[in-house]
Amino acid sequence: MAWAIYVITAISLVLSIAWFYSYMERREKERLERLVAERTAELGQQVKETLEKSAALAASEERYRQLNTELEARVVDRTAQLSKTNVDLKREIAERQRAEQEVGPRTQATPHRFARSRHGGSGDWRPPQRRQRPQ
Repeated sequence: MAWAIYVITAISLVLSIAWFYSYMERREKERLERLVAERTAELGQQVKETLEKSAALAASEERYRQLNTELEARVVDRTAQLSKTNVDLKREIAERQRAEQEVGPRTQATPHRFARSRHGGSGDWRPPQRRQRPQ
């Protein structure tokens, strides 16, 4: 009879250990499932944010491409304007040089005569009030 009690006690101890192991395994499984659900939700949120950022980046890149295209067009237009202006200025310079060559000999002596007569014939180009008097 004592052996029966020992056997029953041993069987109940083995069953208790099996039950406790099973219980702990279920708890761990539930904890892991909750953790997986939380991480999955976090990853879903991160994926959503990444997709939003990717879409914003794509829109930004497209805007930069448009701005670059517009800027290049403006540079081409401005370069054409400057080239035209440069040609016009060169033509105007050439016209002035031709006019100066045509009129040149008649006007070369005039500033000297004017300076002498304007400042009392001294040939000094400074205005009279700025002339230093000899000491």
